[in-house]
Amino acid sequence: MILFYSSMNYVLFLFLNQYYELEFVKAIIFTVIISFLITLLFPILSRISYKVTNYIRSLLNLGELENTKLKDSFLEDVNNDVVFIFSIPEERFIGSGYKGGNSKDYEDFSLKVLSFYGNEEFCRYAHEDTLMYFLEDKKIKADIYINFDKKIKIISFPSAAVEPRS
Repeated sequence: MILFYSSMNYVLFLFLNQYYELEFVKAIIFTVIISFLITLLFPILSRISYKVTNYIRSLLNLGELENTKLKDSFLEDVNNDVVFIFSIPEERFIGSGYKGGNSKDYEDFSLKVLSFYGNEEFCRYAHEDTLMYFLEDKKIKADIYINFDKKIKIISFPSAAVEPRS
């Protein structure tokens, strides 16, 4: 990336030197000033172009573009607080519990899972098939996150949708 920007600065210098026939020192000064202005304006222009793109997409009834990771948006959903984690493709049970938090800083994937209280109707499921049958039977909408690199599947749903056992 540094090589790209350096070459852009050099092309700008050549352009100023060739077409405007500026002196060598003036061409360097103008190149530095223009490069500095581009550096300041680029983030603003980038945000404006992002908003314009989303506006055009909304006119065409298309979804908005978001600059977030799928994992982060899945794990930050405050409504879905129950998670079941299975390995794929063998569907081995890894763990379950309440979502306690996830790390965003420099870690590829980490998730804190707090244990169930023990009186929840769904806490006894350790097989994906029985869990999915339970969710369908109770008509609970569950979100499923699949990471093929890590070979895991996370099923998440709101605990408020399930009434606790007595």
